[in-house]
Amino acid sequence: MSELHLISPNDELSRRNGSAILTVARELSYAAHARGTQSVVGGGRNQLKDLDFAVEAIQPPSANRAAEIADGVTKLLFGKSLRAAKIDALPDVQYVFAHNLPWLGGEIAKKFPEARRILYVHNRILTGAPPITIRRVLSAFDVVICVSEYIRTDLLRRAGRAPACRIVVVYNGVDYEKFSAAEAGKEFASDVAFVGRIIPEKGASEFAKAVAKVSSVRPLTVTFVGGKSFLPSDHESGYEREVRQILENSEAEVNRTGPIPPARIPAIMNAAKVVAVPSVWPEPCALVFLEAMASDAAVLASRVGGLPEVGLDAGVTFVEPGDSDGLSRALIELLDNQERREVQSQKSRQWAEERPWAVVYADVRRVVS
Repeated sequence: MSELHLISPNDELSRRNGSAILTVARELSYAAHARGTQSVVGGGRNQLKDLDFAVEAIQPPSANRAAEIADGVTKLLFGKSLRAAKIDALPDVQYVFAHNLPWLGGEIAKKFPEARRILYVHNRILTGAPPITIRRVLSAFDVVICVSEYIRTDLLRRAGRAPACRIVVVYNGVDYEKFSAAEAGKEFASDVAFVGRIIPEKGASEFAKAVAKVSSVRPLTVTFVGGKSFLPSDHESGYEREVRQILENSEAEVNRTGPIPPARIPAIMNAAKVVAVPSVWPEPCALVFLEAMASDAAVLASRVGGLPEVGLDAGVTFVEPGDSDGLSRALIELLDNQERREVQSQKSRQWAEERPWAVVYADVRRVVS
C-alpha cells in the first residue's frame, strides 16, 4: 500500500453516502489505482461493504462528557488532543491524508513514522482556536491542502503567521464523463433543481421562498433532492418541515425525492434547465456546485466562499447569499432566455471537462511529493 485517506470514523463507507469528503477521498483513491498506486480509504464504519478500496481503519473515542471537556481545553491550550481517534497500523503506507481531521497529526506520526502526513482541508477547521494553537496543529503535518484559496487565506489569517508546513490549494474535480453519458431522467424533468442537504447553511429555505415567488407569476416545475443528512432518515427535522411547507404552499409543481444515491444525480441535473446552489454559508468548493457545472443545466449560485474562484469565468450566474428576491429574479431571467442558458452551460461544462479527478490527483501528487 502507498496511500491512506482517513475520513471521520463516524462516516459510513458506502456508495450510498453522498458525503463530499468521502467522495473526494474515494475519487482520489480510484485515480491512484488507475495510475498503478495502491490506495485505500480508511473510516470507522464499513457495514454495507459496497465501496472499493475501503477499510475500517479508525476508531472514534468513547463517549465521555468529562473527557470531552478536558480534551477541548487541552486542544485550545496546547494544540493537542487527549481523545484523538485511534488509527490501525497498516503496512507500507507512504502518504497519509487526514481529511478534515486536524487533531490526528500526532497519532499519524506514531503509527506511520516514515510516511508523509497531509492535512486535507475541505472547509473551515479549528474555529475558535487561538493562532498559536492553529500553528501547532498545522505544523504536525508536512503539507496542508486546501480546496480553495478562500480556505487557504482564512486559515493563514487565523494562524497569525505562516506555520512550519506548506499550505497549498488544490481545487476539487468532477467526473464529467458520468454527466455527459447520463441521459436526462424524464421523470425528473424540471425548470429548476435543488440538490443538497436540507439544512440552513445550504439555503434551502431561501430556495423555497424563491420558488414561491416565481411560481406566483409563471408556471414552474421543481425537483427537490435531499434531506437533513446524506442518507435516508425517517425523522423530519423542524427546518425540513419548514421548507416542505413553503414548497407545498407555493403554486409550483414540486417533485421531492429525499436523499438519493449519488449515482442518480447526473440524470436529475441533466433533466433540469437550471440547477440552483443557493448556499448562505461560505462554501469552500462544493462538489454539488461542480457537478451542476458538469451537467446540461445552467448554474445559479450564491456568491460565497470559494465558488466565485471557479465559477466567475465559467458561465455561472451568481446572486447574493440569503437574497430570495434576487434568486427569484435571476431564475426568471434564466428560464426566459434559452440562448443564455445554453451559452452558460457550455462554458461550465468546458471547465468541468478539464477538471477530472485524474487531473486533481496529479496536482495532489505534485504538491505532496
